[in-house]
Amino acid sequence: RDWQDRDAVRNELARLATAYPDLIIVHGACPSGADRYAAQEARRLGAMLEAHPAQWDLFGSAAGPARNRQMAKAGAMLCLAFGRGRGTDGMVAEAERAGIPVRRVP
Repeated sequence: RDWQDRDAVRNELARLATAYPDLIIVHGACPSGADRYAAQEARRLGAMLEAHPAQWDLFGSAAGPARNRQMAKAGAMLCLAFGRGRGTDGMVAEAERAGIPVRRVP
């Protein structure tokens, strides 16, 4: 939610969209940061988009981790992690447990 480098998101997703024309971009539906930029770039690139908003009213403070587990269990070819933070690091851990390769963008 705090990631501010829109160009880094744009560059990473453009690279993937070129290599994988049927790219599906999955994100946590946060209205700011990397999730927001990923959604905008998916639309710009014509990539499919799959948003997984956290269900705060259902799970309270456990909603973010629950959402991350759900996304990891759905599977993916790659998890892009932009920066570090509790939510990002939690998603990375879930992806690694699910056997999904992780690329951290510093």
